[in-house]
Amino acid sequence: MRVFNYLIFWGSVSLLAIQCASIGQPDGGERDTTPPAMDSSASTPNLQRNFHPDQNKTVILLKFDEWIKLEEAFKQVVISPPLQYTPKIELKGKGVQVSLDPREVLLPQTTYTINFGTAIKDITENNAVKDLRFVFSTGDIIDTAWIAGKAVAALDGETKENILVMLYKQDEDSIVYKKRPTYFSRTNKEGNFIIQNIKDSTYKIVVLEDANSNYLYDQDKELIGFQDRRIVAGEDSNALVIRYYPAFVRPRITSYATESAGIVKIQANTPLEDLKLRSLQNEITLYPMIFRDTLLVYYTPTGARDWSLEINYETKILDTIVVNKIRRTTVDTIRPLELGRDIKTLGANQSFELQFNQPLLAVDTSRMMFTNDTTHQTIAVNYLLNEYKNQLSIVCPCLEKNTYTLTILPNGIKSFNEGLLADTLVIKLRGGIAEQSGSLTIDILGLDSSKHYIVRLMEDQRVIQNNTWSQITTIHTTYNFLPPSNYSIQIVEDNNNNGRWDSGAYLQHRQPEKIMTQKNYSVRANWELKEQINWKP
Repeated sequence: MRVFNYLIFWGSVSLLAIQCASIGQPDGGERDTTPPAMDSSASTPNLQRNFHPDQNKTVILLKFDEWIKLEEAFKQVVISPPLQYTPKIELKGKGVQVSLDPREVLLPQTTYTINFGTAIKDITENNAVKDLRFVFSTGDIIDTAWIAGKAVAALDGETKENILVMLYKQDEDSIVYKKRPTYFSRTNKEGNFIIQNIKDSTYKIVVLEDANSNYLYDQDKELIGFQDRRIVAGEDSNALVIRYYPAFVRPRITSYATESAGIVKIQANTPLEDLKLRSLQNEITLYPMIFRDTLLVYYTPTGARDWSLEINYETKILDTIVVNKIRRTTVDTIRPLELGRDIKTLGANQSFELQFNQPLLAVDTSRMMFTNDTTHQTIAVNYLLNEYKNQLSIVCPCLEKNTYTLTILPNGIKSFNEGLLADTLVIKLRGGIAEQSGSLTIDILGLDSSKHYIVRLMEDQRVIQNNTWSQITTIHTTYNFLPPSNYSIQIVEDNNNNGRWDSGAYLQHRQPEKIMTQKNYSVRANWELKEQINWKP
């Protein structure tokens, strides 16, 4: 059975010059707000059965009661099911004429719809003709079923206009790479879509930001989204929400550099966190970390030559890099990144992060001194290393109005190649002051006790605090001693418990992890803000 969809006419749209009259807006009077009205008596009849404009070369002509113009017909005019060849759409007097390509052969027993969007407008005030659809069938029946829903960005819930929504009779995954959809439509600015006049059946549904306008999933970073089930025509449109995400048809390594001893620098068109590395020589040890848009693969021994690094993405080998061109033989010394001179203000038992330019091999706490400058007491150093072992998270008791000093002596930090910290590091901290800061208490309701969750306190795009929870239906947490500012709370349903948000994978039938961001919590000095969030991503 064949489903109905909207197809955008991506072809040439000819605008015929109107020569016989000088047309303008009369002076004075009220502004015209009425769109052109179709003259049905002078137009090709709508809702015809056994209509074959391909066989008898009939044009479709829609006449109006005033002079009109066509705007953005390339985007606005949609025909579904899609045609094999681009039709010609042009102005004809006070009307619009649609002519099929002479080579076009329409499908038998199929309902076609031409949706004009807002392409047709009057020439004086730009009043658009809305919801104009021309429907016909090549058989005895005009199909009347429909599917409606909404498409949103998986990461932030934002919506985009003209996201392609495609329906397929077939179920195989490869169909989106090989064939145009049975029916399709496009989203409006709010992300809503409706596909009308389709056969009453079930369909595979996929949404796509079609970068090259060929109705196929074949471009890197095209946004794609899908449902894990077949959609039933006429089902509740409020329940059909499809989340799309950036995807990679051809994952690849876009650049790499091996010129510096002890490090391979890699960039790719895929999320760097998803790349898997393997040395093809057993004597090579790898120490990967991510810095900005580059995967830095440190290795030992740093003087190794002519060894191979295999890079995998999911089940594919993307590349194998041979490390044999070393122009810089010295390795950078280990040092902290963005240490700054500002005194950090923290609440009780909060952590601060100390990031280094290389992965760490060892931390010698006997070479660290953590003191309360107010009470002159010595504090034990408790720290955690991040996934890439280049960042220390150190807990500070940070009592209110107390100041602290963390001193790391030379040789207190050892890098991946056993290089030692050369200089003394001094970090100043202080406990928050209630009168100068505020607090934010958050209750998160409606969680699934079988899931893992990440909750982040954020200021702009910067993560202030990151916490994880599991086996819980409600989270109650308070952030104390916050400088006055606007904050956001981001919640991630961490399905694989890897501590970060993961995008989807079409061929693996993996949906993007659910994520929700609540913004604009305005924290003021000496003020306690309490908010409640219902988990409804």
